[in-house]
Amino acid sequence: MATVIDSEFLDDLTRDGYVIVRAIISPEEAQKYAEKAGAWLESFNLGYKKDDPATWKKENLPGQKSHTVFDGAEPLLPSGILAEFSIAHAQWVWDLKTNPQWVKFFEKIWGTNELLVSFDGANLSIPLGSEHKASPWPHTDQSPHKPDLFCIQSLINLLPNSEKDGGLWVMRGSAALFPELIKAFDLQSNFTGRDFFSYKPEHIQWLEERGCRWVFPDVGPGDLIFWDSRTAHWAASPESGRPRIAVYACYKPAKDITSEQLKLQQEAFEKGYCTTHDPITGCWKGKQQEAEGNILFPYGKPVLDERQLRYAGMLPY
Repeated sequence: MATVIDSEFLDDLTRDGYVIVRAIISPEEAQKYAEKAGAWLESFNLGYKKDDPATWKKENLPGQKSHTVFDGAEPLLPSGILAEFSIAHAQWVWDLKTNPQWVKFFEKIWGTNELLVSFDGANLSIPLGSEHKASPWPHTDQSPHKPDLFCIQSLINLLPNSEKDGGLWVMRGSAALFPELIKAFDLQSNFTGRDFFSYKPEHIQWLEERGCRWVFPDVGPGDLIFWDSRTAHWAASPESGRPRIAVYACYKPAKDITSEQLKLQQEAFEKGYCTTHDPITGCWKGKQQEAEGNILFPYGKPVLDERQLRYAGMLPY
């Protein structure tokens, strides 16, 4: 665990593949953002009330996609990841993910303050009963064709978060072994997808035999988790009567984006699209954001200052 930006922060991230940073905002401020998230869900007027558990039903929530991932047979159940309805561009999300206390860690990681931010949404996991519980779906958000460090992801947790409340599971030490895993299973020979790799049981066993272990990071309101995109991880849904609310953000150096990708990033911002976790290579035109039922900017466009517009790629450095 790191509390400041120092060698401990980078050492933990390199060794374990993840690191926790405590209280970049106060619990009181985290609660205010959680209230805004609840109000955002309520504003769809589908029957959901954040203070009334009797209304916490799937039919009362906006068409949250299942984030279905196939393990080769059965589809897995909802993880709470929301990447529709321009949530990445909600005012409260922009205000939170551009908090300087969050951004400064990415400045340390990449050695620059000229950064671009992802439009990859949030996790609004509402307890929906055991029939909607997500089974483990271990994955990395990095292609086997990219064995080296490429991306650091992060989230801020907004509510008390025990194992029963759902949340991020990470496999400690798996990021450092990703290059070896690729070679051991010849993963590059038949992988043609983008930056998402789903682990098979034999991959997990191989990692466990080399000392990797599943960990549920102990985080409270206002805490951050950073993780190397090569880290095996998955998002669990709530089992208790308490929601899980988190916002994702990934920053990378603006100098690394191509002119073509920058145009796509700018189009995504203008149209209110959500994208993947990577702001440099993870933006492309897809059917999901234009799908029927996905309302773009349901509550208007965000009002951003010059600093935020640079993070969005809308103003040059």
